[in-house]
Amino acid sequence: MDLLEAQAAAAGDEALARLFRELDRMPESGNLRRIDRVIAEIPPDRRRPIKGAAFFPGGTGLWNAPTNQGLPVGGVLVLGNTFQSVENCREHWPDGYGKCDDPTWRNLIKLLETAGIQPDRCWFTNAYPGLITGRNPEGSVQAIPTLAEWCHGFFRRSVALMKPSCILALGKEPIRFLGRLADIAPWKAYKRFADIDCIRQHRVTLDLGAVKDVVAVALLHPSRRHGNLHRRRLSGEGDVEAELLTELLKSAPHLH
Repeated sequence: MDLLEAQAAAAGDEALARLFRELDRMPESGNLRRIDRVIAEIPPDRRRPIKGAAFFPGGTGLWNAPTNQGLPVGGVLVLGNTFQSVENCREHWPDGYGKCDDPTWRNLIKLLETAGIQPDRCWFTNAYPGLITGRNPEGSVQAIPTLAEWCHGFFRRSVALMKPSCILALGKEPIRFLGRLADIAPWKAYKRFADIDCIRQHRVTLDLGAVKDVVAVALLHPSRRHGNLHRRRLSGEGDVEAELLTELLKSAPHLH
């Protein structure tokens, strides 16, 4: 049993296991590689699952959950870009991940808790469920048509299984990904938050086929929140993103 199959078995949920198994059909193209193929290139003694929380597909995408807890149906889907970069994975898998004390996890969990969202009601996943070449995990994926079509289809299938109450897009690339997927013009053309904030498009409603009218919210990437929060053009004082999520959750009390 390879590493991703082992993670699927440990997930204890057929829906999540199914998504892991689908990853072996992801096309490698542009600058995105399959995570299982990169892991196969590292020394055998390091080919172990990540301990702790990790965005799917590096881990199950569940927050400190027992192995028998699967997708939090009706919860919050938190969307990143790619799991990591190829070079970072080669150097740091698996012990460099899962500690949740890096800026991304630390700031993200604080934002969720400030807004009243329980992290264990979230599924943390990525628009492009692979590894981007080079060292920068936040770079733009060169999604040629075959890869873009596969990633869009995979995301739609993920949404159909989870049926999220809302989607949180973390930064530029996930915002653009959802914009192209659901044909939301301001998100497809996104360059900076001021552009979508000023026309009140920081929150949109998506039609994702099997799941319709799901709310998506554009957020700063957590690793850059503190240095860029003042750039958001939202009403409110203090942490305007937390206030935005708090307002959103008034219609979804089960997430508290």
